[in-house]
Amino acid sequence: MGPTVAVGLVVVTALFCCTEGFIDMNWGRMSAERLLPSQVVDLMLQNGIRNVRIPTTQSDLLKAFQGSGINLTITLFNGLQPHNMSAARAWAQSKYGLLKVNNIQSVNIGTRVYPFNWGGVYVPDYDINWRSLNYVQDALNEIGLGQTKANIVHYSGELIPNISKPSEDAFRVPALPARQQRPLLDINGVVYTNGFLWQYDCFIWALEKLNFSDIKVIVMAVGWPTDGYPRASGDNAERYFKYLLPMVTSNKGSPKRTGAPIDVFINSLADEPKMRIDALLSPFDRHWGIYRSNGQPKVKVDLSDRGQDIYPTTVKGIMRMPQRCNLGFGKTASYAFNVYFQTGFQNEKACDFEGLSYITDQDPSMEDCLFPVEVVSGNQLIEFSAALALHRPLNVRGAVLMIVLYIFL
Repeated sequence: MGPTVAVGLVVVTALFCCTEGFIDMNWGRMSAERLLPSQVVDLMLQNGIRNVRIPTTQSDLLKAFQGSGINLTITLFNGLQPHNMSAARAWAQSKYGLLKVNNIQSVNIGTRVYPFNWGGVYVPDYDINWRSLNYVQDALNEIGLGQTKANIVHYSGELIPNISKPSEDAFRVPALPARQQRPLLDINGVVYTNGFLWQYDCFIWALEKLNFSDIKVIVMAVGWPTDGYPRASGDNAERYFKYLLPMVTSNKGSPKRTGAPIDVFINSLADEPKMRIDALLSPFDRHWGIYRSNGQPKVKVDLSDRGQDIYPTTVKGIMRMPQRCNLGFGKTASYAFNVYFQTGFQNEKACDFEGLSYITDQDPSMEDCLFPVEVVSGNQLIEFSAALALHRPLNVRGAVLMIVLYIFL
């Protein structure tokens, strides 16, 4: 099984107030080469990106976006969610200055959290996040930042399985249908010709059955990987965006919501080769980026949606460490050794690997395997906040619901 598209949806209780769909960006933080936050802000502005989603609340990143005019969705990562009201107040007060001066649209509580037992793995953060949602929103309200909304992530696994058309869907558990090879008809003669609109309308129908038919839906993660699966490639990613982005900005909406703008966040800005592969993540999850982790464009995608066959703009002001790589025996071992060497800022003493590796100034990259060289001064701080304690009874708000979906071949 492999991906055709990853889609994340944020569902907020707002009437259809926007007149046009927007194209915006996810910026992951698990890159092998770490771009400076200021460089990323500049890159977003060059490409006309107005909204950015980042999986952290780190101060150095928030400072970089200050005054940029870019709207942010930030994230309290798994393990950093406040488990009681005191912890939520402490977090909100510590971030008050940065939250106040930035355009923070929402705070995501947790990330990549699946319900129930996903693939045989129980993830307790799912329950923790529901409790934290209430604590964080109350804390934001108390400091006068109630316009910033706390959200939680949901996945396609919460929709009922084995449906034959979107109008049959409702919230429950696993699986979406496989990619269809021919157009499908729904009620009233509605025709679906692609998985994106199919999946989008599955959630619209499911929300309607909960009496939330006037809620606006924002797609928080949509893209096509370029490696890690046989059908993952740069050519397929380019083809996907070539058809997706004009569909979004045409403002035609979906078959279920004709004429209602669809807003999407591209997943993602850059590859994240340091992302851990486990029971919940696959190798292709490292390769969603439209840029390589060093800031070089990887696929042609016109973020201005002018129909141009062009690469997005290149990151400016990149400075790299000397062209030195750490090699071992075999391509796979050499790549792993070098990633460790670069992320340690080419510290030779820490990268001897008991004599199994050596340093070279020759670039060992091949067409199908590029060896990274670290970006100078790109090692941003890593913040940790202890937000632990007892849970309180669950009191789920109906104000905000966040959803992330996956469609598989």
